[in-house]
Amino acid sequence: VAAVQQALSSLGGVWRYWSKGGHAEGVLGLRHSFRLVLPVSAALVVSLASYRISLLYNAVSFAQVVKGLNPLFALICSAALLRERSSPARTFSLLLLVAGVGTATATEID
Repeated sequence: VAAVQQALSSLGGVWRYWSKGGHAEGVLGLRHSFRLVLPVSAALVVSLASYRISLLYNAVSFAQVVKGLNPLFALICSAALLRERSSPARTFSLLLLVAGVGTATATEID
């Protein structure tokens, strides 16, 4: 199932690239795009592999808590690395997410 998901995601990315006129840039544009996307792709592969491995050694509930906090991590990274500011609505929704994860985690503690 995971392989099918990744294949469909890759095909969607290629389709979007071609539909936005990426093929018109030629080989040099493709090489530049490849250099930009490669670190992100590597991080995605490491993330997926580490998630699958964590399921072998941790409880599923813990893995889901960590996975549920991914949007918060993305917000922090985009603010720190890209200097992007988040809208108040997005920040509030992430605070609700963190509160929900905290509540779910507190009920799991034995």
